[in-house]
Amino acid sequence: WSIGDGSKIKVMEDPWLRDLGRGWVRAPQPQAEEILAVPLFGESCEDRLVWKEEHNGEYTVKSGYKLLMKEKEEGRRRGLTGSWKELWQIQAPPKTKHLIWRICRDCLPTRTQLRQHHVSCPAACELCSRYEEDTWHVLFECEESKNCWLAAGLQHIIAARLQAFNSVRDVIFDICSSESKEIAGRMAMMIWDVLWNNRNQWLWNHEKKDATQLGVHAFQMWDDWNRAQCNNNNSVIQEQVQHQQRWLPPRQGWLKCNVDAGFSNNGRITSGGWCIRDETGQFIRAGTHWFRGAYSIIEAEA
Repeated sequence: WSIGDGSKIKVMEDPWLRDLGRGWVRAPQPQAEEILAVPLFGESCEDRLVWKEEHNGEYTVKSGYKLLMKEKEEGRRRGLTGSWKELWQIQAPPKTKHLIWRICRDCLPTRTQLRQHHVSCPAACELCSRYEEDTWHVLFECEESKNCWLAAGLQHIIAARLQAFNSVRDVIFDICSSESKEIAGRMAMMIWDVLWNNRNQWLWNHEKKDATQLGVHAFQMWDDWNRAQCNNNNSVIQEQVQHQQRWLPPRQGWLKCNVDAGFSNNGRITSGGWCIRDETGQFIRAGTHWFRGAYSIIEAEA
């Protein structure tokens, strides 16, 4: 419900609270602050039902689909515990993080995984032909993998965890949550570029590089990518500063009003300010105001 004059809403039965939850009042005391934060507009209008997923309150098929997929994904995640947030925050290219995510979801198409899905293929590792090819073997147990970790200078990061954990996901989660974002990023680059891509190159093209060279190459690739990101971030910051310092005047004969708003969740107060200038930047008029209630930035600036 969108609050108007309050005549149509049943306080204890209808979903009218603005929080990200379901919107119903379940226990008055814990939700007292939330109730006080509901803004009351000066002009009287009727209460009306709105669609929360769109700013204008109107339902669209696109927003309905997005909400459905979001709830479906959240349902799947309830059974998957771990440091998912830390995983996505590591310092690594998006494609490497996506592969790590797939590994942690047990979606890496190793031969063991394929055979479990009734795909006819050999069970032995493509690189060493000695052991069954599952995710643990590809990443940690194969001699090719061990040599790559050693050459990349990450063997000490991996070795202790292989004794402490018995699943690939636990090893990766522990690295992402305990080590620096840079170390975790190097680990992700190692898995993506060296271990998995090298395995695929041998499988499909019968091309395989020396493990020592691959380990060094993985570190160099990550270092080059990290340097590029630092340079890009510095450029973006400089552009943002320049953009913030440049005020664009209105056309001749017009006035321009700039507005800004801010709010405090703790105080449940929203404040706003505005300033009017002409085409030369000459000050005309300004003002400030505050409202009781936690408005959104869009509402406050409007």
